[in-house]
Amino acid sequence: MNNYKTVSEALNDLIKRGYTENFTRDEVTGHLISDMPAICLPTEYYRIDELHRFEGMTDTTDEMMVFAISALKLSIKGVVVYPCGGNGDTETVGMVQALKMQEHPNDYQ
Repeated sequence: MNNYKTVSEALNDLIKRGYTENFTRDEVTGHLISDMPAICLPTEYYRIDELHRFEGMTDTTDEMMVFAISALKLSIKGVVVYPCGGNGDTETVGMVQALKMQEHPNDYQ
């Protein structure tokens, strides 16, 4: 696994390796959304391939996590960037916990 120094370094390398979708969380459904192509799927469709954590240089509330995720049956690979210091909201925490639960591929992956 790569040991990245910055979030941008991690994102640039992940994009080169095919993690091209930038996922956000739908506030109503809790599903992950990608704009290109337009996809809205529940977190159980995905699995975590890699997780990278970055600590803030001067403030622990600047902590970030970068998830490289995939849904193999749908040929989708992308990233979720999550602020996990004092800035993370409770709904995003729920999404991250749901992603972390995906230890084994299911029928959708």
